[in-house]
Amino acid sequence: MPSIHKEISINAPADAVFGLIDDPEAFPRFSPNVTEVSEIQRSDGRIGDTFRATYTILGLRLPVTFTYTEYERPNRLAARFEGRFRGTMVTTLSPSGGGTQVALDLDYDVPGGVFG
Repeated sequence: MPSIHKEISINAPADAVFGLIDDPEAFPRFSPNVTEVSEIQRSDGRIGDTFRATYTILGLRLPVTFTYTEYERPNRLAARFEGRFRGTMVTTLSPSGGGTQVALDLDYDVPGGVFG
């Protein structure tokens, strides 16, 4: 299963950054190729909450459903995703000076290989 690890420093407190990544409607602002978010199901505890993100790549619309699996405000948010591709996404936030260090770990699989 392919993996991606990225880190970035953001000049904002962890709680503010977490608030953004915890908002499915904001997902297109920081997730490349997401053109639509729909079917948002939210609860106070967040575990098991879902939303559908539609990725548009080379003119193809690829719907993917995300389900929260971990929720530790303001330090960690994790989800599994299923649809035209599947995997897990974990975001970890750590205070860094006056800002926040954000790490993203993404493991994914595209069924059917490169032409899936």
